[in-house]
Amino acid sequence: MESRENSNDGKFSCYDKVEMSLGRRNRKKIGILFGGPSREHEVSLVSAASILKHIDTEKFDVVLVGVDQSGTWRLVSNEQKKKALESESITIAKDSPELQLVSKGSSQKNFLVSPGQSDEKSIKIDIFFPMIHGAFGEDGGLQGVLEWANMPYVGSGVLSSALAMDKELTKKLASSVEIPVVPYLTFYRHESSKGVETLRGRVSDELGFPVFIKPASLGSSVGVHKVNNAAGLDEAFEDAFRYDNKIIIEKAIMGREIEFSVLEDLSNPSHPWVSQPGEIVSHHEFYSYEAKYIDEQGADLIVPARLTGEQMNEAQLISKKIFIELGCSGYARVDLFLDQEDQKFYLNEVNTIPGFTKISMFPKLCEASGINYKDLITRLIEVAEKRFKEKKAL
Repeated sequence: MESRENSNDGKFSCYDKVEMSLGRRNRKKIGILFGGPSREHEVSLVSAASILKHIDTEKFDVVLVGVDQSGTWRLVSNEQKKKALESESITIAKDSPELQLVSKGSSQKNFLVSPGQSDEKSIKIDIFFPMIHGAFGEDGGLQGVLEWANMPYVGSGVLSSALAMDKELTKKLASSVEIPVVPYLTFYRHESSKGVETLRGRVSDELGFPVFIKPASLGSSVGVHKVNNAAGLDEAFEDAFRYDNKIIIEKAIMGREIEFSVLEDLSNPSHPWVSQPGEIVSHHEFYSYEAKYIDEQGADLIVPARLTGEQMNEAQLISKKIFIELGCSGYARVDLFLDQEDQKFYLNEVNTIPGFTKISMFPKLCEASGINYKDLITRLIEVAEKRFKEKKAL
């Protein structure tokens, strides 16, 4: 094969190094896809670095595909990869080669190539591991691209990703199968033309205070506000509408935040595996973006959470049920509230690409339940591969 260094003045020399690593011992080539243009970009860089450090290198080779904040796919060089192994994050260099996804039909010959390069100089990837949190990665859009390219990937498909990302649709589906949700209202941007007084009146009359204001399709508590009285609604509405054309207003309840990791079991699809419970105890007014990612002392993660046997069974059943009803694949984190007054569980949300950092609840819960980080990654990849083969056999 002609050297990139000779044919492109060194611009694509990192391809040769990656291709050499991909050829060793015929290991599966896993493309960790991370970054993206959403507000959760930085969190994604940390999650991807954590997977890189813990993946089983006896079974898998890793190609790092970073999506910068403009939406451009870029190949992360071996040098950047080595730096990532020694740090907490991955850098997507501005001068990294641009990539595009090319479908080769049903034969599963899918490649990431530099625009204008020939197929024989392409990078082949066997399975993608999307780790783009929030918009553009967790909402079904990216999954649609990978489906179009006939590419196996870890995690939920187009429809279930889109449903889980939209908090209103998740609540409607949950209510339809008798999973409790806290009382809520939905407002669209165009409704604000009816007058803020009207919106204030509905919140006061139908929910009361305090309430939480949230963008309908965003994660990591971005744009989320706790509002204690009508005077605080205007600012919260304005900020939430910066991120979405639809917002959710939820009645705040005095409760505990209980979370579960859920894994698909292809041998028994009607009974996904559910972890031990974890509890978030925030040191802020609520579990905000700052408490999650900026303030190192922002919250305590209690694993396992203290629940009675009856509470444990009820919460695990809810987690299994919503996972199945949403049609989730691979894995998800299910977040519940346990109301301190009526002792009932209420569904908060379902995350189809939960955080994978070293302090994230999803891997912590799996490890506490007997699945270590390395085995967890292997299991997710193997489930994705098996599900893809079953789908192709239809």
